[in-house]
Amino acid sequence: MTEACSGISRASGASSANSPANPAGTEAGSLRFPLFVALCYAIVSSAWIAASDRAVDLLFATNVTTIQTYKGWAFIALTAGLLFIVLWRECRRRHSVETALRDREAILQRERSLFEAVLRQAPIGISISNAPGGEGIILNDRAIAITQAPPTTGEDASRYEGYGARHADGSPYAMEEYPTVRALREGAAIDWEPMIYHRPDGRTLELDVSSAPVRDGDGRIVASVTIFVDNTDANAAKRALAERDDMLRTTTEALPGALFVADPKGRNIYSNQSFQTYTGLSADQLSGEGWMQAVHPDDLPGALAGWESAVGRDARFESEHRLRRSDGSYRWHLILAVRETRTGRWIGTGTDIHAIKEAELALAQSEERLRRAIEDAPFPVMVHAEDGEVVLISQAWLDTTGYTAAELSTIGGWLERAYGERCGTMRMDIQRLHQFDRPIDEGDYDIRTADGRRLTWAFRSSPIGRDSKGRHLVVSMAADMTGRKEAESRLRLLMREVDHRAKNTLAVVQSIVLLSRTEDPKEFASAVEGRVTAMARAHSLLAASRWSGADLATLAQEELSAFTQDIMFTVSGPPVAIAAEAVQSFSMVLHELVTNAVKYGALSVTAGRVAVSWRVDKAAGLLRVEWTESGGPTVAPPTRHGFGSILLEQTILSQMHGELVLEWPPEGLSCRIALPGDCFVVSGVHPARKPPPKAVKDQKAADPGARILVVEDEALTAMGLQQVLEDAGYRVVGPVARVQDAIDLARTSPPDLAVLDVNLFGQPSFPVAELLDDMGVPFLFCTGYGSLNTTNERLRQAPILAKPVPPDRLLRTIGALLVSRIRPATGVVPS
Repeated sequence: MTEACSGISRASGASSANSPANPAGTEAGSLRFPLFVALCYAIVSSAWIAASDRAVDLLFATNVTTIQTYKGWAFIALTAGLLFIVLWRECRRRHSVETALRDREAILQRERSLFEAVLRQAPIGISISNAPGGEGIILNDRAIAITQAPPTTGEDASRYEGYGARHADGSPYAMEEYPTVRALREGAAIDWEPMIYHRPDGRTLELDVSSAPVRDGDGRIVASVTIFVDNTDANAAKRALAERDDMLRTTTEALPGALFVADPKGRNIYSNQSFQTYTGLSADQLSGEGWMQAVHPDDLPGALAGWESAVGRDARFESEHRLRRSDGSYRWHLILAVRETRTGRWIGTGTDIHAIKEAELALAQSEERLRRAIEDAPFPVMVHAEDGEVVLISQAWLDTTGYTAAELSTIGGWLERAYGERCGTMRMDIQRLHQFDRPIDEGDYDIRTADGRRLTWAFRSSPIGRDSKGRHLVVSMAADMTGRKEAESRLRLLMREVDHRAKNTLAVVQSIVLLSRTEDPKEFASAVEGRVTAMARAHSLLAASRWSGADLATLAQEELSAFTQDIMFTVSGPPVAIAAEAVQSFSMVLHELVTNAVKYGALSVTAGRVAVSWRVDKAAGLLRVEWTESGGPTVAPPTRHGFGSILLEQTILSQMHGELVLEWPPEGLSCRIALPGDCFVVSGVHPARKPPPKAVKDQKAADPGARILVVEDEALTAMGLQQVLEDAGYRVVGPVARVQDAIDLARTSPPDLAVLDVNLFGQPSFPVAELLDDMGVPFLFCTGYGSLNTTNERLRQAPILAKPVPPDRLLRTIGALLVSRIRPATGVVPS
C-alpha cells in the first residue's frame, strides 16, 4: 500500500489510544471541576468577608452587625451554588461535545479503514493523483496488477510517457491525452474510454478508463480519481459470442427447415428465411398469431389447442400437422418446440415429414393389404412374432381347423390344441424358425382339429423382418396334404387294383382264347378279336367314369354300334349305371347277344331289329333288362350249349347272382335278365353318351399301293398294324417309335397317309401330326385315349380309333381317307 495510506492508519491508532476508558469515568471528571471551582470561590469569598469585617472593625472601630455578616455569608453561598451549577452544566456540554467528537472520529477512522480496504481490494484498478502535478497518492492492488507499475507515489504526470498506451484505433496516447492528465488540467470527466495498454510483460490489454477531478469547497481541483477495468477477456468473450451469434444467425437463416422463436406467452417473434420462403409469408405476417394462416384448416384446432396447452403447462410441444406451401399445396410437418429456461422463450422447428407420412400411409395400406391377403388367403397362413404372439392368421386356417382367432392368439395356444402332448417338441421347432434367414420347408405334420379330426399339413416358413416393436416375424404357410395323402393312398390302392384287374383281364383273355373253339382259324380269330374288343370298350367306359361304373345305355349302344347301323336297334330305359365290378362281365354278355344276333338272329338280315330295354324293380331291388329280337329268320331252341350260352349262365347266375330267362319264339330270341342291387346304381347317374360317329359310307377300293406311315411305340402293336396293312395291299413306311424319327421319315419319304399313336415314349405325337397337316397328308390317331389333349383345333378334327382296333374298321377308315382325301368328322371312331 502507499505511504499516504500508511500515515492515515497510524493517526487513527493514536487517536484511539486517548479515548476514555468508560462513560462513568468521564461523568465523574465533569463533576469534579465545577465542584472544585465552587469551593475555591466559597473559600476566597469567606476569607474576603472575614478580612473585610476585621478591617472595618480596626479602621472604623465600629462593630458590624451580625445580620450583615449573615447576609454576606448567605450571598456567598448562593453565588457559589449558582457558579457551581453554571460550571457543571458547561462541563457536561463540553464533555458531550468531546464524546461526540471522539465517536465521530472513531467512525471516520473505521470508515477510512473500510475505504482503504475497499480501495486496496477493489476488483477494478483505482488511481488517485494530486493536482496540479499529478503526483500519485493511491494506486490499489488491482491497478498494480493490471498496469504492472511499481507501488510508489510522488511521481508527477511525466510518468505516463513511458506507459505505451494506444487509442482503440491503434494511435499512441500523448501525455496530455491520458484521462488522468485531462481530468487534472482540464477538469474533464472521462467515462469509460477504451484504451489498448501494452504491459511490460508483453501482454496487450484492452482497458476501459474513467477519470474525474476532485474539487475542494472553493471549486479548485485538488486531485483526480481514475478507474480502469481490464476487459481483455470480456471483450474476447464478447467477440466470440458475437461470432457465434453471427454463425448461429447465418446457420438459422440457412437451415432448410422452418425455425421460429416465440415469446413466453407463445406469440411468434422470429421466423427464419426458410420458414418465410416455404410459406410465402413475410416475418411480419408470421409474427404474433400470423403463423396460424399457414396451418391447414382441418388441423388448426388441434394444433392451436396443443400449443396453448404446452405454453400453459410449460411442457414440450410436439405436433404433426399440414402447412401450406407457397404454391398453395399442403404438406405434413413435425413441429417441435421447447422453452428456453433463461429467457422463457420458445424455440421451435418444423420438419417436412410428408414423404414419411406418405410412406407410413403406404406402409399402412401395404400392411392392410397384407392383412387382407393373409386373412382372405385360400390356404392356411399365419404370421407370428418371436414372443409367441400370432399377429395375423387366415380365415382358411380357422375354418379348416375349427378353432377361433381368440384360441389361436398365441403360438402356445395353437401348439397345445393342434399337437397335444407333442407341443413341447413343436415349440422348440417353432422357436428355431426365428433364427433362420431363409425360407425353410418344415415337412408334413399331423394336426388335430377342433372336432377331433386328424389332418396332415405341410408347413413352409420364412422370416419377413421385424415389426414396429422390433420383434422378428415369421410367416408360416400350410398346405393341407390330407387329400393328397388320401389320394396317394387311393392311388396305391388303385395301382394295386389296376394290377389286379390287368391280371384278371389277361386271365379273361386267356380264357377267351382257350374257350373259343372252332375249326376255322379265321372264325377263331374273329371271335377272339370281337370278345377282346368288347372288353376294351368296357374298359374305356370305366376309365371315362374313373372306374365308378358304366352307363348301361352307352354300354349297350356302343356294343350294338360296333356291329350294325343305328337304325337296326333301339336302346331305352331310365338312367342306370352298371357297377364297376360288373361292367366287364356284363359287356361280355351283351357282346355274346350281339354276335349271336349278327350270325343267327335279327341282325343277320336287313329287316331285323333288336330292342334293348330295362327298368328298375324297386320292390324286388332288381334291375330288369330285356333283349328282344324281331324281323329276323325263324329261330328254334339250340340243340347244344355253346360258348355264349355257357357265358351268360355263368356270368348272370353264378357270378352276379342274378336271374336269366332265355326264350326262342319263332320271331326271335328273347332274353330277360335280372341283376341284384350290388350290380347297378341309379342315383347320380349322368349318361356320358357320346355323339355317334358319322357313318362311313361304302367307298370304292383305295389304291392298294398307297404308302402308309405307321408311328407306334409298342412293337407288337406296330407289327400287327403292319401285317394288316400289308395284307390289304398297302406299302408300310416304318414303323417308327419316336417323334423325331417320324418327322425325319415324313420329310424324306412323304407318305400318302399316316397312322399315329398319341403317346410315344412319354412324348405326344402332335408335332408329327402338325407337320403332316402342313404337308397336306391325311392322318388318323390310333390310341388308347378316348380324346386328344390339345388346343389345336385342326388336330382335333382328325379321326380317332380307340385301341384295340378291329382290322376291318382300320381298313375302312384308311380307305375313306385315301379316296376322299377329306378327314372324317370329329370323334372317336368306335372299334
